[in-house]
Amino acid sequence: MVTAQALQHLASNVEKGYFPQKGAGFQTVAVSEALVGTDDLRRLEDMAAYYEVTADRRAQGDLPLKESCFRLPSGAVAVGKTIDWGSSHTGRSGNYLAYHWVLPEDQYLALGADPFTLLDQEWPAMESLDLAPRALEPRVLGAVSRPAPSQAFERLPEKWLEAWVGAALGLAEKPGLVIGPEAESRALLGALLFALPSQDRLGVTFSTHFYRACDHHRQQFRIATVRSGSEGPSQRNPYVTFDLEAATVRPEPTASAGAYVRWLARTLKSGNVAEAEAVRQAICGETGNDGVSPPRAVPLAPLALAALAERAPHQVGSFLGGDPEVVIDLLKSAAEPRRLADALLAKATPGSLAGNGSVDAAARCMAAVRAAASGGAWKEWERKYAEDPRVKSNTRPAWAFWRR
Repeated sequence: MVTAQALQHLASNVEKGYFPQKGAGFQTVAVSEALVGTDDLRRLEDMAAYYEVTADRRAQGDLPLKESCFRLPSGAVAVGKTIDWGSSHTGRSGNYLAYHWVLPEDQYLALGADPFTLLDQEWPAMESLDLAPRALEPRVLGAVSRPAPSQAFERLPEKWLEAWVGAALGLAEKPGLVIGPEAESRALLGALLFALPSQDRLGVTFSTHFYRACDHHRQQFRIATVRSGSEGPSQRNPYVTFDLEAATVRPEPTASAGAYVRWLARTLKSGNVAEAEAVRQAICGETGNDGVSPPRAVPLAPLALAALAERAPHQVGSFLGGDPEVVIDLLKSAAEPRRLADALLAKATPGSLAGNGSVDAAARCMAAVRAAASGGAWKEWERKYAEDPRVKSNTRPAWAFWRR
């Protein structure tokens, strides 16, 4: 079983903290010694220092859990929770407790780089944590899988989802601010992270319950969420704002999304977990992430194939279902048709490319692949399948070499 050692950090408003010279106030209470004196600790203290609940929510006992995932100056990843902590040492209400686990990037990747596998693990009961100043031993964490998301987001328009996925992947110029029910925004984040390969997960940073005082932290996150507009930052210009309930985006996106982003948006909308897992594992298998080999190849929908062609072209040939029109369309839309054609020839058979149907469609498919592929890749594939009639009919006779 893969394990990692997470450094720990606790902060709250106390009379005396880990550094007694600081006196009373919000500060580090307990920390792993490896963090002491580092820029990482200074970042953790700054990021831990903001949590607030409106008077109405406090009166109703509606005390949100703030969850976050962000990068530290060393490149390590911090995953944390912040909760209401009742009254401070002075008896003033509104105290809170922030608790973070810190993992080096390589160990975070080894665990799958999915922050929700950490956030959903069994954390120490935060409501009863000991706030005595002390050094904390690193916490051993194991790699765990989480259930596939069960929620689809049919009511959200694909264009809304495309813009939101683009923000989460860092393709937007501004961080995304999601306004709406906290459970739904968390489910949306969780479903996206489930579908992403680990290298993409690594870049998805977020903070929930992004109260207005958190505004100056916006550059640390790609996605921030808040329940209502009145709770979030008042200035919206620095954000792409996503309203979950009205399903609007401000400003409206102008650039068209690539196949990978469009496929992710459609997957979130439909809740097609099987397809999401197949594509994710195929991408991981090509890049070596997660130590995952692709599952047994099954035909994928055209948009999923286009997404795979964009991210991991050498895996596409294993997922073709013998539809020549799909192959022709893939080559037409590919940003690098030669790279894709060569990748197809590395794994595909004549049957998986052109199928067993129309002779005309097969001929057009073979011609499209031959035209896009490099000469060497086509010749090698042509020799391998020289006896296949679909290949024979598209082979130029040797005497016509001078026409090339």
